[in-house]
Amino acid sequence: RHKGALLNYLFKMVSDFLNLTCGGIAGCVSRTIVSPLERLKILYQVQYVALAGGAAQGGQEKYLGMIDSLKKIFKEEGMKGFFRGNGANCIRVFPYVGLQFLFFDKYKTGFMKYKILGDQTGKLNAHQKLVVGALAGTTSVVFTYPLDFARARLTVQGGVSATQYRGIMHVLRDASQKEGVSVLFRGMVPTLLGVAPYVGVNYLVYETLKELCPIPEGEKQPSATWLGACGAIAGTTGQTVAYPMDLLRRRFQVVLPDGTAMYRGVWDGVSTIVRKEGFLGLYKGFGPNFIKVVPTIAVMFWTNDMLLRTLNKMGY
Repeated sequence: RHKGALLNYLFKMVSDFLNLTCGGIAGCVSRTIVSPLERLKILYQVQYVALAGGAAQGGQEKYLGMIDSLKKIFKEEGMKGFFRGNGANCIRVFPYVGLQFLFFDKYKTGFMKYKILGDQTGKLNAHQKLVVGALAGTTSVVFTYPLDFARARLTVQGGVSATQYRGIMHVLRDASQKEGVSVLFRGMVPTLLGVAPYVGVNYLVYETLKELCPIPEGEKQPSATWLGACGAIAGTTGQTVAYPMDLLRRRFQVVLPDGTAMYRGVWDGVSTIVRKEGFLGLYKGFGPNFIKVVPTIAVMFWTNDMLLRTLNKMGY
């Protein structure tokens, strides 16, 4: 009996490790593909901080049109400018997305086992999908937030910041020494407020559409094309709902030239942006983000499903 229990435990650990790894690889692949647009989005989001602090060149925003901004990045920083901060992003994304898929599976099992928010068996209802996705997203944020903070600081340097960090550990060490350890979690509240609906809607839309897709004869899952389309629609829907909190998160993560934070809290940030920049100020950078989020989420869900499908065929 003990031997059987041990084997079950080891099998469960291997299964969790494979889920984590597949999700992590899927996240890194998807983020690298759209890295130029991801960096441009963050520069759009935070350049107002430099402008407000008097550090912007000529007293005006540096990045305006999408194409012109990409040309400016290439002219000033070369091809590597498009991927500045991507290494740090992948180090963050691997555990973030991996844990997200892993916790979604764990919460999904728990919700069905204990019939939370529903009493059906076999699959989650709409409410369960939304809540399970939100829980998976917020849990993964709690575990990986300092890495996201470091990625933001690395991404803006050379664009709207004059800092010269050498890597993730340098950011974490330097920021905590100069601004206190708590700075590593600055912006976590708007992040959680944004991630909960974003990831919740992502999983709700993706899992619901996936159930409606046709399944080829002899297969257990829809084709890769259908999975990619489901992911694209899910990502677009989720990002539209949660984008203002994503913008606020970035502004909390960078500081004014004098080292102070721009806003006192979430409500102060939202009200200040609307008052000084208008309602559309909450959606600065939404253009490149909208373009990149479609392939990002599509590739992420597709890659994860394909890796898991391959492992299942191999007997894992």
